[in-house]
Amino acid sequence: MNFDAIILAGGRSSRLQGVEKSQFVVQDSTLLQLAVMAARDAQRTVVVGPSQDLRELSSTVSFAREEPLFGGPVAGIVAGLRALGAEQTRGETAEWTLILACDMPHAAPAVVELAKQVGETATPPTGTSSTEQKQYDGAIAVTPDGRHQSLLAMYRTSSLSAVSREMDRTGKAVNASMRSLLASLDLVEVPVVELWARDLDTFADAAELGATPPVPLGTNAQAQRNREATMNTQDEVLEQWCADLAQALELEDIEVDVQGILNLAGVAAHSVVRPAAPLTTYLAGLAAGLEVGLRAGRAGEDLDTETLADALKEATDRALSTAKSFSREYNAE
Repeated sequence: MNFDAIILAGGRSSRLQGVEKSQFVVQDSTLLQLAVMAARDAQRTVVVGPSQDLRELSSTVSFAREEPLFGGPVAGIVAGLRALGAEQTRGETAEWTLILACDMPHAAPAVVELAKQVGETATPPTGTSSTEQKQYDGAIAVTPDGRHQSLLAMYRTSSLSAVSREMDRTGKAVNASMRSLLASLDLVEVPVVELWARDLDTFADAAELGATPPVPLGTNAQAQRNREATMNTQDEVLEQWCADLAQALELEDIEVDVQGILNLAGVAAHSVVRPAAPLTTYLAGLAAGLEVGLRAGRAGEDLDTETLADALKEATDRALSTAKSFSREYNAE
């Protein structure tokens, strides 16, 4: 089975204080190097991001940039496909294209599973004619909680090119969601271990994934220790901010499940679209507040903080379940 690869490495890294996520290090390799190694079986690889020297890892890697810069993953895919087309020789086009975000340091086993799945899709079972076999548009990694990782997937090149060309032609590719790009594609789900599809968006993610920030040229060991300390203190900053905000909102007596709320925000961002994160947490909090108000009205008295905590947990659980169901139902269409 032949495939090309597009590695997306051109994001702003806004939640990493501008530190380029592709240069975070896991066991002596940068995230970009790990992504290139994960795609090592590709016949050609295009990295959409700043150019770097990767010759020691692969002689088939080239670089491209999305237009405009930081135009989002769909714009990055458009640029990657355009670069692959420009490099095409003798009219040969890979049947499949791997799309891989550079911020998943443990994605290599998932790439193997995706390749295996499309290989099976490309080979009809014995006794089945090619006309009888369903032609899927690709294979997408799905975590145990039902989250579809569209940037860890193998797409039929002709299908991906068609939808991306149309979005580019109509001016809809810039800052578009992957959901809008894939809406018309028929994809096979490939179950993967959660760690394989776990991406790095924050310093907390980096700590959990065993990644450390890069040491910029001209800095010393103390600067590196300071940067690592930033990762370790993020939870402390969140805790302090939560306390200050609770005081400002006169909610000092309420126990806030910070990790639960962050988890809900993360699932909403990955299962729906990123802007769904604040919207989802806001609506969950609003629902909890309204529920407590109704209970208090029925009881004819104020309810204790434990009741509010219970209502918030119920609302969070419902929102979490809804986000996961939304992802499954949308991708099943």
